[in-house]
Amino acid sequence: MYIVKFPAPTRGLFAVFIEAVRCIDFAVSNNLPYYVDVSESNSLYTDTERMQGDKNIWNYYFLQQQPLDHSVPIYSAGKYEGNTNRIWRRSHFKRIYNRAIRYLQFTPTVAAVLQQLTTAIPAKTLGVHVRRTDHYIEVPQVSIEVYKKLVTQKMQSGKFDHIFVSTDDDTALAELKEYFGAYSVLSNEVTRSVDGTPVHKPDEPSSGYQLGLEALIDAYSLSLCSELILANSNFSYCSLYFNPNIAYTLLDGFNVKGEKTKLFAAWLHNLYLDARYHFFHSARLLGYYRRWKYFKKRFA
Repeated sequence: MYIVKFPAPTRGLFAVFIEAVRCIDFAVSNNLPYYVDVSESNSLYTDTERMQGDKNIWNYYFLQQQPLDHSVPIYSAGKYEGNTNRIWRRSHFKRIYNRAIRYLQFTPTVAAVLQQLTTAIPAKTLGVHVRRTDHYIEVPQVSIEVYKKLVTQKMQSGKFDHIFVSTDDDTALAELKEYFGAYSVLSNEVTRSVDGTPVHKPDEPSSGYQLGLEALIDAYSLSLCSELILANSNFSYCSLYFNPNIAYTLLDGFNVKGEKTKLFAAWLHNLYLDARYHFFHSARLLGYYRRWKYFKKRFA
């Protein structure tokens, strides 16, 4: 049995989710039964108070496909199967959906909430994700004016009747609702920052389960839209895992400035990451690689 288990620094729900579903992809690709145990991942959404001491945040939102079976040989995920570098290729999103996402089963409570979203997000809705309160050094923020200009172009095309806004910042939401007041602007009732403080600060009172559920609700809502305008983040990335066929525009430091050289470099880097991912998701090739690394270290 293959155990999706990886210790890691403190990080958010979707960083853990990406690594977990990539490990599930490895298991399914190699016909291995699997069990997800991310209790050592030290997520910002761990909520032992509400979840009866359970540190495995996977159990908060998903059902295990089968119980942990100690009667069979057990293998734990290594450093390669769940590598979290984002691969912005349509073929990769489809692979993860077909080999991992489609097998996921939400807990009854979560499933009931997400089912309601299928009618709450109407047809011809443009989804917009505005990231504001965290990781603004690693990924520079996109100006709200850029969002306004692009959303205006999309709405004037006549393809959309509604705008769904997902953001962690209350000010950004209010500004977009005011600017696009002539349209139907939708949003979920979720926790947002009013002063720029990240909503998932680990030193806040325990509310991990609810914050994680709200993040999942917003990401899933984006996947139900007709088209997306996305910020460069794990959150946006996972909305494409839930719907790999949706059209999207990615806003980041590259294409906002139109720097074609950097875009081409990013495209080449994605080709490399995609090839690397496929190599490490073959159990046979990964086995050869690990043996080579072992002998290289031993005889160095």
